[in-house]
Amino acid sequence: MSRSRAVTPQPNERTSIRAWVVTLVAGLSLLAVFVAGNLTREAVRHWDRYTVAFSDIDCEPPPGQERLGFLAEVQYLSGMPQRLSVLDEDLGARLADAFARHPRVEKVEEVVISPKCELHVRLRLRVPAGRVRQGN
Repeated sequence: MSRSRAVTPQPNERTSIRAWVVTLVAGLSLLAVFVAGNLTREAVRHWDRYTVAFSDIDCEPPPGQERLGFLAEVQYLSGMPQRLSVLDEDLGARLADAFARHPRVEKVEEVVISPKCELHVRLRLRVPAGRVRQGN
C-alpha cells in the first residue's frame, strides 16, 4: 500500500502564490473604487450644483443677433435639453454637434467645461453671402 503524503509547496511556489493573491486583491480593490466612482457620479449627475442651463452657455453670437436668441436656435435645432450635466462624459462632443447644426456656424473650434460648472463654446461663424466684402 502506498501512503499519500501531503505535498508542501516549495519556496518559489509560495512566492508565486503570494504574488497572485496580492495581484488579485489589488485588482479587486481598483475595480471596487472604479465601480464606486461610477455609482457616485450617476447619483449626483442631476443635482443642481452639477447642471448648467443651456441659456448660460458662454459664446459669441453671430453679428446682429443676441446671445440668448442664438442659443435658443441652437437648442431648438439640436433638441438639447434645458439643463446640461457637467458630469456627462460626452457633453463636449454633444455641444459641439449641437452648435455645428446651426446654419451660421462654420466650425466649432473649442468647447470648454470649467471646474466652476461653466460652459464656453468658441465658434467660427459663417459670413452671410450678402455681407462678403469686395476688395477695392
